[in-house]
Amino acid sequence: GMTLGSDSTHPTAIVFGVSPEYFATMGIRLLAGRNFNADDQRPDARRVFIIDRMFAERNFPDGNAVGQMFSFGPDGQNPDKAPLIVGVVDVARVAGLEKGGDQSIAYMAMDTARGGLSMQFRTQRKLEEVLPQIRAKLRAVDPALPIYGDRTFRDLLDDRGANRRGVMWLL
Repeated sequence: GMTLGSDSTHPTAIVFGVSPEYFATMGIRLLAGRNFNADDQRPDARRVFIIDRMFAERNFPDGNAVGQMFSFGPDGQNPDKAPLIVGVVDVARVAGLEKGGDQSIAYMAMDTARGGLSMQFRTQRKLEEVLPQIRAKLRAVDPALPIYGDRTFRDLLDDRGANRRGVMWLL
């Protein structure tokens, strides 16, 4: 229902491809609509998005964003193919610990046919206990699959705060 803005007024968002389990794993609360499902991940499925609250408030201030469409590439002009918003989630900090997060986020149902993948796991066990099992399961799927960047969320948070810790240590 909105007109397409000029280059300087186009709504923008960071886009992440995620699986249906992503929000529960990362502790991101669903506020409206529904989560992704297996049908959304089919390569021939209509592209559906779950947007964060900030995206919804900025671009749909007069109503519910669920069920709305938005322009995203060439399919955006065709109502039958335009990406559809199926849910709204709470705002998550992805740019760092200190930033308030002024960038909207749109989560896309991950097309499982595409290459490249990042996985997050939630467990009460130590990384050293579960990592060999995870690696074995992935190798069973594809023995040539490169696996790298295995770290805990705590390690990632520590890295995000390293600059601030260094400055505070110097002070």
